[in-house]
Amino acid sequence: MADSHSLDGERLSELFERGIEIAASEREAWLDEVCAGDSRLRDKLARLLRADARESGILDTPPALIAESLAQRSTSHDSPRMLGPYTVLRSIGVGGMGEVWLAERSDGEFEQRVAIKQVAYPTPGLLQRFRQERQILAHLDHPNIARLLDGGVDAQGAPYLVMEYVEGVPLTEYVREHALGLPARL
Repeated sequence: MADSHSLDGERLSELFERGIEIAASEREAWLDEVCAGDSRLRDKLARLLRADARESGILDTPPALIAESLAQRSTSHDSPRMLGPYTVLRSIGVGGMGEVWLAERSDGEFEQRVAIKQVAYPTPGLLQRFRQERQILAHLDHPNIARLLDGGVDAQGAPYLVMEYVEGVPLTEYVREHALGLPARL
């Protein structure tokens, strides 16, 4: 039997998913209705929705729409063919947040190979971390850090980041091949 904390978390998550799709002008009435006098739940949900509303930019597509588009893509077992002006060539990595593809600019403006990162299973928490990563990358300027070049959303509304592509081997492979100890790894 689940404890009340996990049930509260599940309910909060479900209501948050529904709430982000409610127009801001209708949210207060909606909160009153769905929380039905549970002031603790209403306060938590209102705080989450306010925090989400403060975020802006390319990642504001409702998570339900993003999840649906990625679910359709995963059932076809194909990587996307185009992301904005970029043609996807192949997958180059999969991580905790999503997948990274090698792509090239194909709009005729100029030639460029890039790495494109896209969220795999968007949830409010994962989208928040993706937003934070985008913001951090936008402010970084160092010769040893791949630069953020562009970003957008695909035809189904799933967000992506376009970054400088750096030829090389994965860090884990390099460490293994060179038998680096802990001080060298750090």
